[in-house]
Amino acid sequence: ERSVEIIASCFFGLWFGKLVVTLTGAAGNGFFENGAARGAVLLSGVGMISAFLVHLFIEWLVLMPKKNVFRRKGQLALEGALVCSIAVLFMAVRNPFDSYIPEISRTESISVSLAGIDMGQGEYEMIQTMDDYLTDVRLRRFGLEDEGKEEALDWIGKVSRSASAGEVKEEAAVTEVTVCFRMQDGGCRYRTYPVSRMLFADFAGVYETEEYKQKAYPLTAEKELEKERFTWCDGVAETVMKLTKEEKNDFLAAYQYDVMKMEMMDMEGIFPSGIVRVQAEGRGVHSSAVVYPFFERSIGFLKDHGIQTDKGLEEYEVASIQVQKWARNSQKGVDFYTEEKEVAAWTESLVPEELCVQPILCPVDASVRAEAEAEDESTGSAVIVKCYGRYGKK
Repeated sequence: ERSVEIIASCFFGLWFGKLVVTLTGAAGNGFFENGAARGAVLLSGVGMISAFLVHLFIEWLVLMPKKNVFRRKGQLALEGALVCSIAVLFMAVRNPFDSYIPEISRTESISVSLAGIDMGQGEYEMIQTMDDYLTDVRLRRFGLEDEGKEEALDWIGKVSRSASAGEVKEEAAVTEVTVCFRMQDGGCRYRTYPVSRMLFADFAGVYETEEYKQKAYPLTAEKELEKERFTWCDGVAETVMKLTKEEKNDFLAAYQYDVMKMEMMDMEGIFPSGIVRVQAEGRGVHSSAVVYPFFERSIGFLKDHGIQTDKGLEEYEVASIQVQKWARNSQKGVDFYTEEKEVAAWTESLVPEELCVQPILCPVDASVRAEAEAEDESTGSAVIVKCYGRYGKK
């Protein structure tokens, strides 16, 4: 009975303490950093209190009659000492544990999910609120097995050493990366590290491998296109493109060339011109080809086929704009604009949500969210375009 009480009390005490530490973000990097000291104190304190409560609850359940639940004061003290010791030990050894990098020969693949890269602004905000489901989806998508794995292992080693040494303070981290090492024996090892601005730029070594780019831009992995449906979207309206089989494959070749030539930092501060959506026949599977202004061959192809690639929200007839001000995920107010001058000023200050695909390289002002009522010239109907604020405007 006593063994069960001790194990149950310590387990649930530490579990709840770890939950509180995770939710509050009290722990830092490196045991002797202030954040880690706070984490150790919080984990010990909450853990001991929770262990005591669990102990008393078990005593209340088994005692008949239900009295003298404090009968085992020595055991209570032992449970408290155990929880406190385990909490301090956990904080002391977590950096060697986190800095462990398996040998490349023992790994089958390495999956990398770098928050804020190749994702929409909405997805980025979900990951920032610890949405593990979306992170798991990205880990499955970005599994690297060839040259990408080697580059990833080298980069993760730098990130891990930086985190263990306490070089990346919480306020200096621009994002975080979650890594999954899939081992040859079938096991998985997960790690999450803060990433500094310098280490973020070093991720270009991984990003610019052919293997990673084929994961980030799935259309580049296609060999041939035939019956797919092509649609151009500039963030406001969509245009169906009527292309022959040869023209589709001409675009595929141009797009593959532009993507493979691109360097990661080329996208810094630049929003896409638009997106080519490719819908496959039968299963209806979509591939989205993000097209940047510096994709010379892709842009040239689109222009040759009647697509206005430089048309933004400001080139549309916008009747009204609804602007919402947000702070810490809560709405602070709504303003409506219908006057021509006000609408014109706001259209230059907004970015359509669909074009916000690189939150770290090309960030938006997420405190400003708007809906623009624009006219689709091809149908004459009004469309509601969700937008974010553009930094440096308004």
